[in-house]
Amino acid sequence: MVAQDKIDRVLLRRLQQVMRSAAERRNIYNRGLPSGKIHARRLYRAPTTGLVFQEKQHQFVLRSDIILLTDATGSMADPTKWDKAETVYQTLFQAILGFNKNARLFAYNEVKNTCRITELYRGGKMLTVLPHGKTASGEAIIATAITTRGHSRKRLLIHVTDGASNWGCGVEEAITYCNKAGIRLLTLGIGCSPSAKQSLRAEYRD
Repeated sequence: MVAQDKIDRVLLRRLQQVMRSAAERRNIYNRGLPSGKIHARRLYRAPTTGLVFQEKQHQFVLRSDIILLTDATGSMADPTKWDKAETVYQTLFQAILGFNKNARLFAYNEVKNTCRITELYRGGKMLTVLPHGKTASGEAIIATAITTRGHSRKRLLIHVTDGASNWGCGVEEAITYCNKAGIRLLTLGIGCSPSAKQSLRAEYRD
């Protein structure tokens, strides 16, 4: 389903500042312009088109490809909690996308004893799903890592959840898989109770 725009603009600006400070600055040259600095190699076009100028621009790019994976299982079904989760993943992904065009966004839930992964950003549109089922975080992390393994650069997988896994393979297996695949795994707790925070710390090794 197409999602409503729930981006927090104030938070987005703050996240963009953080991303910019962590990004690598690159020089991009826009050539064949009607004005700007002369590009010597294009002087032969002066008598015809006159497009002999270039402009130097600075572009900030994140070194790693970033994959965002959000928990959309039954524990997120409360409308208030899911609304908050949508705000978080939409805002965070929009900030990341500005510095890495290869960024991808997924959600996971469980339907008929199957852990399902759904891509939530396609064709420039933000999508959403209905939270449902048990929490198979370990399987979802591994499945997402496999889905994105064609990427040539280093990967950072950011996992957003409200509690520990309660179904499927353990998170320990997912952490091991990510380590072997060279993927850095970062888990963010959202709307967690004190006991859920402790469970997450224990499960994801802080």
